[in-house]
Amino acid sequence: KFVAICNSMTNEELDDPKIIKRKRIERIAKGSGTTPTEVKLLLNQFNQTTKVLKQMRKVRGRGRGGTQGLPPDIGNMFG
Repeated sequence: KFVAICNSMTNEELDDPKIIKRKRIERIAKGSGTTPTEVKLLLNQFNQTTKVLKQMRKVRGRGRGGTQGLPPDIGNMFG
């Protein structure tokens, strides 16, 4: 479903999901064979993931090691 929903989005929507409002959600749902609720769920999950990644980047920038308090190999995930 994730791939179908993403394939139904325009490049502009993929680049900036904040522009996706009710009408776009309805169009994406029709084009992907899903419901507007499923599209909203995907957008919410994307927003939550983005928020967590920003918090992890912020934590990584603190201290000398940059990853204090995190598992030793987590720094490798972010380059």
